[in-house]
Amino acid sequence: MDGHIDQIVCPLQETGPGNLRNSEADLAELPDGRILLAYSHYCADADDFGAGDIRGKFSEDGGRTWSSPFMIQPNTARYNSGRLALFRLPAGSDGYTDRPDLLSLMYVDANDFYHHRILLRTSIDNATTWSAPQQVNATGTLGHICQRGNTVLVLRSGRILVPVYAMFGGLCASFMYYSDDRGHTWQRSLGEISLELTDGGERIGNADFEEPVVAELRDGRLLCLGRTRMGQLHKSLSDDGGRTWSAPSPSGLASSYSPAALKTVPTTGDLLCVWNQVSGKEIADGLGRMRMSCAVSRDDGASWTCFHNLESLDDTTRIEPEIDTKDAVSELNALRERQCLKHASTRTAYPQSVVDRYPRWPGMIHNDYPSICFTRTGNVMIVYGASDYETAGLTIGLKLVVRPIEWLYEAV
Repeated sequence: MDGHIDQIVCPLQETGPGNLRNSEADLAELPDGRILLAYSHYCADADDFGAGDIRGKFSEDGGRTWSSPFMIQPNTARYNSGRLALFRLPAGSDGYTDRPDLLSLMYVDANDFYHHRILLRTSIDNATTWSAPQQVNATGTLGHICQRGNTVLVLRSGRILVPVYAMFGGLCASFMYYSDDRGHTWQRSLGEISLELTDGGERIGNADFEEPVVAELRDGRLLCLGRTRMGQLHKSLSDDGGRTWSAPSPSGLASSYSPAALKTVPTTGDLLCVWNQVSGKEIADGLGRMRMSCAVSRDDGASWTCFHNLESLDDTTRIEPEIDTKDAVSELNALRERQCLKHASTRTAYPQSVVDRYPRWPGMIHNDYPSICFTRTGNVMIVYGASDYETAGLTIGLKLVVRPIEWLYEAV
């Protein structure tokens, strides 16, 4: 399907006055060409720990129109069921039994801090019915263990990889669960991914690396990008299918303290990243999620090009990370100083000095949690939460952007 689509597909209050958040969605193209949208549906308020379930919608025309919302996963948790990922388990055989192609749903039951459950359900009839849930993780040992959504990856080997993050005391670090038997049993990667803090070249501690996203590279290695407080996304590599990971290093993608989406472009083998690209000044001004950008890497994440904006208050398409130092302590302190500026305390009363910098003010201010899906028709579909925090009077909710894959490579 040709043409561009930009629309709010799940507006707030769609299912009632308490429906004040629809977010953390994923998309899947079904064998009959329909698109399934699944999303975290909050039915009482907009808080991360508010009551919520997983709803879905179908599109039969490539995303231009959508069905009414329907229930996919009722809330079976103390707080909410959500943070979901859709993926397919391809057909195969273990030598004894033929295994069918399955649509799969990974999600999180958010209970108390130590009892989040990551669960897997599968569907043999493309979301009409679902299997009983299988639990991936052990509970009661780590705080707030969670997957971000849109991150589950089936490797070329058939291994299912689930990037997750958890609290280790005051540190948020990442690791992986993986299964080599289609989700029946699970193992945990060795160690955790976190940032090493140094002072004068000496290690003094660790900093957060969370909400990881992973892609499989051309040579079989895995690339992981993580959310950090360092003013840019950081990356880690694995050459053993996700069992062990390298120490993180800067990715070169300027970012606020927010997550990214990462997928392989099926027609080229390149990488596509979608994330909140912002400068340190914008972070300090409380605009850390005002720009939703995308970029392509042709060299397995070593460098990035073809920068575009899906959402922005201005026309800046590329921002270089401001801090280039081997001393992580300096990076962390600099970011904290910017976040503590006086006018960073509110998102609804911006000073005129901030407003005057952006030609499209007022507009979408807060955009986050992107997900990516490629279709057989040659399009890329990107969905993310879009909110204006009452500054613009726009329709807000879950936003869908559809572009031809060729658009990703156009010069800006």
